[in-house]
Amino acid sequence: MGRTLDQYKQLLDPLRRVTDHLTSIPANESMWVRAEPFYRVVYFLEGDLIGVSSDGERFEIRKGDALLVGPSLGLSYTGLVPEKEVKIHILKVEMREVRKEASPSQDMTAAPLKGDDFLQEVRSWMKGIRLLPEALNKFGSLELIKQIKIELEQGEKLSPWRISGLCIALISPLFESPHQEKESSKPLKPHRGEASVEHACQHIQQYAHHKLNLGAIAWQVQLSGEHLGRLFRKYRGITVMDYVKQVRMEKVKHLLETTSLPVVDIAKKTGYSTPSLLCRHFKEATDMTPLAYRLRAHKRENFFPSDFSAGES
Repeated sequence: MGRTLDQYKQLLDPLRRVTDHLTSIPANESMWVRAEPFYRVVYFLEGDLIGVSSDGERFEIRKGDALLVGPSLGLSYTGLVPEKEVKIHILKVEMREVRKEASPSQDMTAAPLKGDDFLQEVRSWMKGIRLLPEALNKFGSLELIKQIKIELEQGEKLSPWRISGLCIALISPLFESPHQEKESSKPLKPHRGEASVEHACQHIQQYAHHKLNLGAIAWQVQLSGEHLGRLFRKYRGITVMDYVKQVRMEKVKHLLETTSLPVVDIAKKTGYSTPSLLCRHFKEATDMTPLAYRLRAHKRENFFPSDFSAGES
């Protein structure tokens, strides 16, 4: 019988779930793992096995290897020495299946990671099953897995961003390795850096009303502040903190357009320490005061907010 040491199901796109699992195969027996409709990467932390896929492919798996497994493929495992019981310890990262048609985001706060782009690029590496020998000894994988296990054990509120960022960092290099199939003269590469930026953007959008700084944001995607800053400028063309300002400003505009909340309350809801700071940033961004913006937005509705003077300057 096997047991799951830790499991996390609330990861961000394109990830689905990460599982730390321990099991054993008795002597002269085999273990069947049923086919699933999603992609998965399996790291063998312990266990020497013979694996046979449902389409008949056979391969020898050693401790430290990784498997790239495509959808709709089952696996049968037997100990490398059938007469002996074999213990298996795996870390499995699952990616969801590619959606036929992604529905557009309704607003900024729900902007998804470009999961379909990532999956479209890696699917050619995962049409069947691929063995990557000694994957744990490359790309800093052992340290990343250590950090993932720490996050799994802690299970904090912000773990979806941290674990998702770590998993992306863990699996992405596998698709850039020399083991890739030469299906074309111009192999595709997943955008590992872009994925980290998208994770950071999701965190900012979700927690823009909190106090944010570069170091705290970078921690969520397990990068240094300097590295995240470089990636942000490359993929977004702005700094991380400028993006924070943009997100907060969009939230301010939305509240001005859809509510009659005074500036002092809007400031609290959008991460500004004082109403006057909000007003100053708003003026710099729009060349208007918040009150003027609200009046213009509701001009056709004859909407005149009552208590809006707090902090207006």
